[in-house]
Amino acid sequence: MQNRRAGAASHKKAGNTGARKVGKPGSASVSGRSGRPSRTTDRTHIFLILAEAAAAVFILAAVILTSGRRIRNDVTLSELETAVFSEIGEGNAFSPRDAMALRKYYGLDAAELTDFSLCLPSSNMDAAELLIVVMKDESQAENIRKAMETRLANQIGVFESYGVDQMRLLNQAEIITEGRYAVFICAENAAKAGAAVKRLLLIH
Repeated sequence: MQNRRAGAASHKKAGNTGARKVGKPGSASVSGRSGRPSRTTDRTHIFLILAEAAAAVFILAAVILTSGRRIRNDVTLSELETAVFSEIGEGNAFSPRDAMALRKYYGLDAAELTDFSLCLPSSNMDAAELLIVVMKDESQAENIRKAMETRLANQIGVFESYGVDQMRLLNQAEIITEGRYAVFICAENAAKAGAAVKRLLLIH
């Protein structure tokens, strides 16, 4: 009889011990901690939100700045020449050239343009040069700009081994394409001349 009671008591004690293990508070708290986002994840999420907001602000600012910027389409070749020469002065050594020179040095066909003005160096030792183009259509702008950039690169290749003054002009050359107009200026005060062209073309 005593052995039976002792066995029952022993079984009851073991059952209570097992219940305490199953309901141990520590196991619940561990699973709770594993489901909580880490501080690193929170910071990354905040940074992503801030980056997206900054990008949106930048795009909006760009749209606002460009939406009010309009280019004239009624500027004449003579007006562009006046704007350029008023800034570069008379000290640049170049002379007017014709459609054959335009094709030879730029690969452009004068018949495909509304008008143009080309001035090339008077001497092979000079790099001063000017090309003003009035296009028939704005779709020509990319090809004409590439022609001007190619001409500039070729001239740099010619003068890079000598002629410090000529390299200075080439490194400061201006290429402008706005609307139906393209201008290549390699001369003294090219930056000022380029700014004058942009002021002339911009509708205020």
